[in-house]
Amino acid sequence: MLVDNSVVVIESIFKRLSVGDTPVAAAVTGTTSVANAVLASSLTNLVVFVPIATMTSVAGLIVGPFAGVMVLVTLISIFITFTLTPILASRMLSSSGQGNNGWFARKWDKGYDAVLEHFIRSLAFVRTHALVVVVGIFVASAALLAWTLPQLNFSFIPSNDRGEITLNCEFPADSSLAANAKKVETILEDLRKLPYVEKVAATVGYRNATTGQLNEGVYLAGIVIRLIDRDKRESVTVLLEDVRKHMEKYDNLQFNLAIPVITGTSGADLTAYITGPDPEQLDRFAREGGEILRRSGIATDLDSTVRPGKPRIYLIPDRPVLRNLSMDADTVGLEALGFFDGVESGTYKVKGRSYDMRIRTDEAEGVDSLSRLIVGSRNGKPLNLETVTRLKPEPVSLCIRRQDKQRCSWIYANPVKGASLSNLVDLLNTQLAPRLPTGYVLAYFGQAEMMADGLADFKTAFLAAVVLTYLLIAAIMESWSKPFLIMFTVPLGFVGMFLLLHLTHTPFSIVGMLGAVMMIGIVVNNAILMMDEVGNLTRDGVSPHEAMLLACRSKFRAILMTSLTSIIGILPMAFGTGLGSEIRSSCGIGVVGGLTFSTALTLYLIPAMYFLFVKDRR
Repeated sequence: MLVDNSVVVIESIFKRLSVGDTPVAAAVTGTTSVANAVLASSLTNLVVFVPIATMTSVAGLIVGPFAGVMVLVTLISIFITFTLTPILASRMLSSSGQGNNGWFARKWDKGYDAVLEHFIRSLAFVRTHALVVVVGIFVASAALLAWTLPQLNFSFIPSNDRGEITLNCEFPADSSLAANAKKVETILEDLRKLPYVEKVAATVGYRNATTGQLNEGVYLAGIVIRLIDRDKRESVTVLLEDVRKHMEKYDNLQFNLAIPVITGTSGADLTAYITGPDPEQLDRFAREGGEILRRSGIATDLDSTVRPGKPRIYLIPDRPVLRNLSMDADTVGLEALGFFDGVESGTYKVKGRSYDMRIRTDEAEGVDSLSRLIVGSRNGKPLNLETVTRLKPEPVSLCIRRQDKQRCSWIYANPVKGASLSNLVDLLNTQLAPRLPTGYVLAYFGQAEMMADGLADFKTAFLAAVVLTYLLIAAIMESWSKPFLIMFTVPLGFVGMFLLLHLTHTPFSIVGMLGAVMMIGIVVNNAILMMDEVGNLTRDGVSPHEAMLLACRSKFRAILMTSLTSIIGILPMAFGTGLGSEIRSSCGIGVVGGLTFSTALTLYLIPAMYFLFVKDRR
């Protein structure tokens, strides 16, 4: 994109050389003749980045630095185009304007001339059937847009292959730390045997949890799976399914898999929560939401905060018995505390440091040991705990969860391959949200929330970019009608963008939105070159329609060269396969599709609209 301006200037200088101008004269005249078009094209690239640089959402914080850099390098490109490029052209290009053409160059020029003549002949049909061409392009574009948009997937940040998989494990809540550590070690041994695993690491008692989940507890564990080099294995999305099937053989284990994102966290893509007054109703709605996602077939790694509860035993003093035995509940409670946690009896000091001293009874395992706990004596005979208390088992919630000071239950899920975060959000909004009674609200956190905020921010940036682009072109060309025709190329770019994203099954992410706004300043460049040349020719006395035909012939090479340089330059971003390439591909594929589609149709739409709305002088 940055070399497009210099390409236009060099092409214009080359034309002046071909008609006999000296290199210095050709450099001056060629640069001057396209100065307005180059300046308009460059500044349109510039103004579309200004709204992006001022975005305040999380999406703006991610793409804002890129926009700021592009503003700076675009300004440098403009300076180079009008200074160094013509200076070097005056020194390095021959006065004849022709180089030493070999066999390949002659074949290339012959092929180009054939394409140009075919294009000019096709413009004759456009001139006589302008209305048919305009209506046909608009109808075809609208049909493609109506077909692709409903099927387009949206996500905040696409899942990207960073060579890691996070496996979060949850064992029964009443299991011990030692038992869970042994289970995790067995899982690690199995994972090490997988051919695509380089190494694994685990933490027991802690996991990297998604917002709303517990991240500490003896029944929790987190495992990080490091994969071998990407060129020696399948993509991480394929390996996720294999690891998922591998883990299903373990009983009494609830797990979920995640791919670390660029923010450094790893968790479920979908993080939804329901707020309301009744905890039981919240859990019921969370279970219904999970069932909706499960039946849809587009969600995996389903989880929620609904749990049966951790076992707890209440010790209820039998006060009549205690009175008969001349005992009080505090004494019994102190004895029970010493059994479980110990009693602080003093402080031990060593070299200025103090250590608490705790006294506790011998350890005994199992609930049955509670009944044998001695809490006193009567007439020289020991009294067991069961004599003076009643044991009441009752599960207790692992955690009381609140969001915005309200009780809530959470739902977690990841989209399957071929689906996206937007599909899961739409599913819950259409099937779960209408079921919620008054006082209960379905909301989103994490990527879904950031995606909604980023989309709203990008809408504002998009409208600002369109308005600024129109006003800039109008100011440089000193016309309100020419920018109106030029701006019709913008919808064509979006049709091509959405079409190629859909055909390649690529979700439209915030990086893709950046490409969409950026493309506004790119797709208008071809139309600017054509309309600027038309203005120059009409000022020289050429009739409007003839001026358009001459402008199409004159600027066809420049349009073709600038479009190809932009498209070819973005191809590595679009179809690269390195680590993290999935993040860039949303922008690259979209811009390639938009530029290709808009370039092909702009060459016919702009002349057709000009022929249709501008009367020719005879």
